[in-house]
Amino acid sequence: MTTKDLLWKEIYNSIKREIVLNKYKINKKLDSENDYAKQFNVNRHTIRRAFKELKDDNLIYSKRGLGVFVKSSKINYSISKNVRFTENILQENQSVRIEIKSFDIAECNPFEKKELNLKKNDKVTRINSIGFVNKSPSVITFRSIPYTKFPKFINLFVKKQSVTKAFHLLNIKSIKRSKTLVNAEIADKIKSNLLNINEGEALLKTTSVNVDFKNNPIELSESHFIGSKIQFLIKN
Repeated sequence: MTTKDLLWKEIYNSIKREIVLNKYKINKKLDSENDYAKQFNVNRHTIRRAFKELKDDNLIYSKRGLGVFVKSSKINYSISKNVRFTENILQENQSVRIEIKSFDIAECNPFEKKELNLKKNDKVTRINSIGFVNKSPSVITFRSIPYTKFPKFINLFVKKQSVTKAFHLLNIKSIKRSKTLVNAEIADKIKSNLLNINEGEALLKTTSVNVDFKNNPIELSESHFIGSKIQFLIKN
């Protein structure tokens, strides 16, 4: 990375940190390119590059002839019976991508057995993935799917990058959330590395069970959201 790259990245990180920490009100006008150029002792092109990255991260927006303004630093994530991660983020007009980090097939543990209504020694497909919002890692999710019922699920999930679409291909057309538990936690070393945040930052954790149209449990998930990026919207 060149010295020039380091300059705009440092400025980008400085402004982003203030937005994420809510030091600016939503829709507040930021200083001009000239003002920031004087403040950081750089040229306007360097500030313009930092602004471009902030816009790509959906943290600021510009009004022609008026300047640059702060957007909400948090994305609404609906907790409801029917909405899932990909659809949720798309509804907020954000880009979304899921990256599978690992998966395995193993005998269910006591918690999976209880929540998924399984028998002892039944197997589950466990999937660990990261959800990216606007190209930035935002949530880690650990999923458990009954393997005997859905042995092809992992292949379809890899192909479609969507739990809902994978289940649709398995003729599960209706999925709803039967319950969600919400907790707060802090990021440990592993989660902070995966989410590209500092160790000890606040996370929002959800533990959810999803069922089919007959109320049979088909998915157990545990998700860890970056608290500075996501806020929950509770819907009836």
